[in-house]
Amino acid sequence: MAIQKYLMLGLAGTCLALSVMPMGWTASSARVAWVYNTVQITRGGRWVPAGNGTAVASGAYVRTGNNSRAQIHYADGSVMRLGSRSVARIRDARAKQVNLRQGKAYFKVKPQNQRMRVKTRNAVATVMGTEFVVEVKAPESIQQGQLRPYGLSYASTAPYQLAQADSWLTQITTLEGLVGVTGPEGGPMLELGPGMMTFVGDNLPPQTPQTIDPEKFQQNEELLQNNDGGFANTPLDPANPQQQTGIQQNSPGPQGQLDTTPATGSLEVIIR
Repeated sequence: MAIQKYLMLGLAGTCLALSVMPMGWTASSARVAWVYNTVQITRGGRWVPAGNGTAVASGAYVRTGNNSRAQIHYADGSVMRLGSRSVARIRDARAKQVNLRQGKAYFKVKPQNQRMRVKTRNAVATVMGTEFVVEVKAPESIQQGQLRPYGLSYASTAPYQLAQADSWLTQITTLEGLVGVTGPEGGPMLELGPGMMTFVGDNLPPQTPQTIDPEKFQQNEELLQNNDGGFANTPLDPANPQQQTGIQQNSPGPQGQLDTTPATGSLEVIIR
């Protein structure tokens, strides 16, 4: 049974610069703000192209192909950005519940009175406005017995030594704010300040934090490029096989036939 860890993310004094939301938006609205290359959303059990302004309804899935990204804005100013080869489900647009099924996501949460909670199969976070990146790593993406965080150009050169190479891992990097990590039974809190990261696994407690170079991280992490949402928007053609590279073609088809098994773990994000 997976050991569940609890992460408490402190308040970050961040300000989120977003354009004025379109008329008709409510506090519970979620929309695709911009896309880059292949981005699709489910409608009536089928995958269809997503573009600027596409409304994201409760229960809808959003997925990205190779070299593709998507950004979703909530009317309260919170942002979720999906990296390449990621799949997310908007479980409840009103309550802003998101399940990241695979891949990588960047979150920038506007400080608010109610908390945002982030949950993976082996970690839980409570957020009151912060900026961070979460990635769920599949066992096959991990070198045998060790894991090197991100790139050695801006992280510690010492790899993590893993007791089990077949464990799902959640990688957490704090850009702003404070992350406190504890086990389910309490104990000393492992704090992650800005520019720090750690791993949590099914059978792996929160690892000793490693320091990253925030400036180099910003420069090298593609998910953080063009924070103004200025990616070029490429027209989507569902009939173009080259553009669909990296997306499993299980569509069109009924919703019941969509693969709902978390292939690389599960991340639940609740923004309230």
